[in-house]
Amino acid sequence: MPPRTLTFVLFVSVGVAGLAVPAGAETRRVCASGCQYSGLQAAIDAAAPGDTILLKAGETFVGPFVLRRKASSTQWITIRTDTADSLLPGEGVRLVPSGKPGATTQRSLLPRLVGQGGTLKTTPVVRTESGAQRYILRFLEIDGVANLGWETLIAIGDDTANATASHIVIDRVYAHGHAQKGMKRGIALNSAHTDVLNSYISDVKAVGFDSQGIAGYNGPGPFRIINNYIEGAAENIMFGGSDPAITGLVPSNIEIRRNHLYKPLAWRQPILAVPASPKGSASSTAGKLSAGTHYFRVVAVMGTAAATAVSAPSTAVGVTVSANQSAALTWTAVSGADRYRIYRGSSASTQGVFLETAGSGTSFTYTANSEKSGTPPASGTKWTVKNLLELKSAEHVLIEGNVMENVWQAGQAGYALMLTPRNQDGKATWTRVRDVMIRSNIIRNASGVMQVVGYDNNYPSQQTQRVTLRNNLFHGIDPATWGGSAKAYLIGEGAADVVIDRNTLIHTNSSVAFAYGKLKMLGFVYTNNISQHHAYGIMADNGRPGQYSIDLYFPDGTVTNNVLAGGTASAYPTPNAFPTVEQWKASFVDLAAGDYRLKSTSVFISAGAGGSMPGADMGVLNAALAGTATPPPSEPAPTPPPDDGGTANTPPIARPGGPYTVAAGATVVTTGSASSDAEGPIAAYQWTWGDEILINAADVPAGSIVGTRWSRVQAPGAAGGWAIHNPDKGEANKKDSPLASPGSYVNVQFYAAAGVPYRMWLRMRAQNDHYNNDSLFVQFDRSVNAQGQAIHRIGSASAAIVVLEEGNGAGVSGWGWNDSAYGGTALGAPVYFATSGLQTLRIQQREDGVMWDQIVLSSGEFFGRRPGATKLDTTIVPGSFGSSEGMTGSHTYKTAAVYPLVLTVADAQGAVGWAMTTVTVGAPVSSTALVAQAGGPYEGVVGQATRFDGSGSSVPAGVTAQYRWTFGEEIVLQAPIFTAVGSRW
Repeated sequence: MPPRTLTFVLFVSVGVAGLAVPAGAETRRVCASGCQYSGLQAAIDAAAPGDTILLKAGETFVGPFVLRRKASSTQWITIRTDTADSLLPGEGVRLVPSGKPGATTQRSLLPRLVGQGGTLKTTPVVRTESGAQRYILRFLEIDGVANLGWETLIAIGDDTANATASHIVIDRVYAHGHAQKGMKRGIALNSAHTDVLNSYISDVKAVGFDSQGIAGYNGPGPFRIINNYIEGAAENIMFGGSDPAITGLVPSNIEIRRNHLYKPLAWRQPILAVPASPKGSASSTAGKLSAGTHYFRVVAVMGTAAATAVSAPSTAVGVTVSANQSAALTWTAVSGADRYRIYRGSSASTQGVFLETAGSGTSFTYTANSEKSGTPPASGTKWTVKNLLELKSAEHVLIEGNVMENVWQAGQAGYALMLTPRNQDGKATWTRVRDVMIRSNIIRNASGVMQVVGYDNNYPSQQTQRVTLRNNLFHGIDPATWGGSAKAYLIGEGAADVVIDRNTLIHTNSSVAFAYGKLKMLGFVYTNNISQHHAYGIMADNGRPGQYSIDLYFPDGTVTNNVLAGGTASAYPTPNAFPTVEQWKASFVDLAAGDYRLKSTSVFISAGAGGSMPGADMGVLNAALAGTATPPPSEPAPTPPPDDGGTANTPPIARPGGPYTVAAGATVVTTGSASSDAEGPIAAYQWTWGDEILINAADVPAGSIVGTRWSRVQAPGAAGGWAIHNPDKGEANKKDSPLASPGSYVNVQFYAAAGVPYRMWLRMRAQNDHYNNDSLFVQFDRSVNAQGQAIHRIGSASAAIVVLEEGNGAGVSGWGWNDSAYGGTALGAPVYFATSGLQTLRIQQREDGVMWDQIVLSSGEFFGRRPGATKLDTTIVPGSFGSSEGMTGSHTYKTAAVYPLVLTVADAQGAVGWAMTTVTVGAPVSSTALVAQAGGPYEGVVGQATRFDGSGSSVPAGVTAQYRWTFGEEIVLQAPIFTAVGSRW
């Protein structure tokens, strides 16, 4: 056999990879015929950052479509119509499609994106790949007709812990569900840096489960939802509602401005009309009907997602037949019906069996073959309706300049706004609703305005705090019209720092504000509002109107400078105004016509703080609706509390950029320049890098100190002058192990990276310098050992033990630093974490009498040495440890990992906002190139060994390389190297 020539390829790798960015941008045209691409997905797959994909106007493109992850870039990929901008709504103008009130756009100018249906009916029409970023969807119609009511129309991000999609803009898009069958969700926001702007979202409705126009629960934000029309049967907008896959995540930095949240009044009625004009006669077709008169009623039936909707039954039609005959029936078609059920009985009011048509035809021969048992429904099915805007997990939220209308008692009590923390599946104890500003909005046609709940009543959650309702107009708030017995404002279960200030309320509710639950609510402020009192005014469970209920639930509450028309002044604190109802009605410019401005002749024109006008400032409100709002001028402040005249400070929004990538030992540079503040420039920036962690007892939230054993105390020599102390109660014996479910402990949260070894140090002091007062237990929620095995976990009987007197030179004299090297002089084992992100540290009692002021987790500076002495220590780790200041940050990491990077920003008034991104730190980059040299060319003989030599390869010093030879006669193709084209694979 003659010799053969073979080709040998040698790969040498150290696991460092990069992605190239295309040099130029392209315009890629897509149409059915005559364009560069006939399919949108192929164009998306080929597109590079900076490219524009133009879709032929008026054509339909069948998906589903995936927005691919591309090379990291600051350039955007835009997907849009090929219609000229001059024929389309301008920047900041809402797209309203033809056929809708106030239309601004002909649908024929937009390309239409639809799903495939069938087995893909549950797949979004448009969705993102993990980590996809910088896409703009503009001037498109995205249609859920093929999804038949199932799932999500546009999914930005997903519900996994994979790389988060980010920097996605949906601008001037018409997105809608099936006109009859609806859609479970319009747009899912499980992403970062995502905007929904100037769009029209409709026909989002479902039977038997919640549907949302826009919803998010697994994305960090920031989110901007501005100038959209949004329909959603259950919730028009919702954040939270499902436990996030990303531990510690709370959707944050959310702007909801100038939207129209609307529920069509047709949704109060059954989905399907009653079949009209039923008629029947005896048929010559053989059947199984007995001789006599049979009575038939027709019910329309429609499938929507997994549910079935039915109409109320038609009037009965009687048909007289002979034995073994059938009945011929007809009726008028019902819009949306897929099929019909025909119920049969022996009288006009009694039917007990039915047959179902095979399709939507309106004639049927009833033979009685294969009848099923069943009676007609008493009423028709309705869409599941709950509220207009709901926050179950959210913080740093601005809701301003919106019109929210139409909600009634149905799936819930009919409140327009629901703010209630929900640890939905019991796995997200960090869930919270905090720092919510609801300002200059109109809410109309609802049973109640707002319900605020302090804690989840099913699973553990954090407390609701700092909710402000200011300068709003609420009218048509009327349970008699919209159903139920809602209060105007329902507040319960320990909600803290709820402020209701300068609102105008036109309502018929029996109570204006109603308090309930087992917990008192601190920080309640009700000032400068105008409304009628009606029966109970400010009321509570087991209370009576006025001061009695205020004392019962709001012990430090402030209720001043309000107008409560028709109420009794003696029941309330002063100053408040109580005009007659007639005086109230005469005070508005035109109450009947909905002009709620106060006349200058109003008897309560100066009842507000400092002689100001109470209620909403309609000029400021209208400016917010138009997007031209400026803060109103300050007004004289009452005492107490200081009144800001409707100009409460809005927390700034942190935008840390990223995700970033850098090699270990190199310097990463970050920027927070995209951060913003509504009132002015940002005063301070702080970057927390995640590799060096400092916890000060002075900074631990009061709510994180649980039970009665631990408390924060002033302590000489402590960092910031404060420590957390477990006083000596005379308990002689130390505990052998921590409790799985302790009644008293301290929880602290911080951000750390997975796979990085951290050395833990505590600065402690023993009461009376006694050795029986010098130790504690430390646990974590996601700690592992070097082998990745769970260790020292919260909820277990395992913990790290920190004892002040253990180790070489240790003792119990004053303050001292020590680690968990219990029983020896070596350093304690490092702490590792299973996943990157938010971590929880828990301190439990081992011995009473110990206090601590600082905890350090260090992967660098203090990994091999202690921060201070073991006794008589005066070393306090500075607050700058592990962090730096400035709009631009720079940092050098020593260990490869994915680090959580947190940017905290503050404004001049001290309000803060924060957001997290990541820094992926790779292996060190060597100055010596890595070069593979395969040698050769070689010659060999079939059946005999041939020697190959790769020793000429260049490998940097300190790097361990792997050598792999690939021979050309046996080939194995592995899936990870494949490139998938199109959407099927």
